[in-house]
Amino acid sequence: MTAGSPRHGPTRLLVGVTGSPHAPAVLRAAMAISRTRDAEQIFVHVGRDSEPTRKRLAEVFAQGNVALDPESLLVRNGKPDSVILNAARERDVDMIVIGALERDSVVRELIGSTARRVARRARCSVFLLVGPVDEFAPWRNLVASVRYDEASAELLGWLAALAKPSPRARIHVIREYDPYGGVMVEEDARGGISAGENPGMRAAEEKFLLANFLEGIDMGPVPVTSQCLVGRSGAELLRYSLEVEADLIALTAPDRALGLWDRFFGHPVEAILQRLPCTLLIHRGGAMTSGPAER
Repeated sequence: MTAGSPRHGPTRLLVGVTGSPHAPAVLRAAMAISRTRDAEQIFVHVGRDSEPTRKRLAEVFAQGNVALDPESLLVRNGKPDSVILNAARERDVDMIVIGALERDSVVRELIGSTARRVARRARCSVFLLVGPVDEFAPWRNLVASVRYDEASAELLGWLAALAKPSPRARIHVIREYDPYGGVMVEEDARGGISAGENPGMRAAEEKFLLANFLEGIDMGPVPVTSQCLVGRSGAELLRYSLEVEADLIALTAPDRALGLWDRFFGHPVEAILQRLPCTLLIHRGGAMTSGPAER
């Protein structure tokens, strides 16, 4: 793979636009994302479609220094997450870009904010720009949790393209694993020790597999740090991201929508969504099981 090649990055974005002070930064982030592949941008605002609404939104675009084509702006009434998810399906986008808050109230943490509900149910990649922020700045520390699969390879290739314009950017590639989860069984002269039964062997194996995986991905000029972390998936990613002061966390999406049980039982994506210490990218490399339209 070649970093920055046409296959890396989304081709069509759906960008959520609000009237908040955070909105211009979201627009500028969407512009930076779109430049990785000259992606088409479609904008959606949830609210009553009226001349005052569109005038107010035009001011938001002007503040973000983003040109507005009226034909690319959807203004629709309804439940915010449902409007966004339905528009994403109708327009066949491959990424949703919206703003999110780091912390919600206790009630909203249980029910879920609009941004979190979109992230849990979207059938495409989701980019949550965490705020409040007044200005968008290029990312410097991008932390990606990977599996040894094509979706993770696509994710790293696109992160390299996203980070390339910033001379101070560094990508941290993290592999989280359970030291007692068997991956490969090898027998020696003493009679059969599996990597899953020997944490030392498992650590060496994971280090080898990660290095081998990264050899097949051209990250271009962006510096890369790789590390294998022992522990619970999601929790270790969060801990490491806080340690290096990450401004972007990236991981691959689950193959299904996340529900309430995932919040209680600690799905790796939920571990990040509940804290949201910085901007989050949930990359979907393949199709999720389809379902009915949102209501």
